[in-house]
Amino acid sequence: MKNIVFVPMILFIFNFCSNKPVDLSNQDLSYKDLSNGVYINSKFENSNLSSSILSNSTFTNTSFKNSNLAHADLSYSKFKKTSFENADLYGSNLSNTDLENIDFSNFNLSNVNFSEANLKNAKFKNADLRGAVFNGAILDKADFSGAKLDLAQLFNAKSLANATMPFGVKYEEAKLNDKK
Repeated sequence: MKNIVFVPMILFIFNFCSNKPVDLSNQDLSYKDLSNGVYINSKFENSNLSSSILSNSTFTNTSFKNSNLAHADLSYSKFKKTSFENADLYGSNLSNTDLENIDFSNFNLSNVNFSEANLKNAKFKNADLRGAVFNGAILDKADFSGAKLDLAQLFNAKSLANATMPFGVKYEEAKLNDKK
């Protein structure tokens, strides 16, 4: 059984070094360290990445469709054109990430740490954000329409300029904690 788990990791390292797309779909990668990677046109679809470490990585045109990322560490990573469709991100660490323009509509993002994240133009329509932490996050033009924000920590967000909050409340040019 160890060889079955070990062989995909060798293929991953080879693909990573050669800058080719990685397909780690349908894999159990829970508790694995996949940090410091560059993932372009890659797939992690239907994979178990719970409690895995994917920090300090770059994800471009990457899909996590139907994957379990509960309690995963994705901190200090950059996401461009990345899909989290139907992914479970409960309790994951997305602090200090670049998630500009990512659509999290209808997601369960309970207890997710978004501290210091760039969430400009992110969509959280009807998302469950109960207990989520946004301390120091940039939320310019973020859309929280219909989102559940009970116990969410937004009080130290860096900016909420033109963000749409639940029930249609819109912040116009709001700057919080401006240190000018």
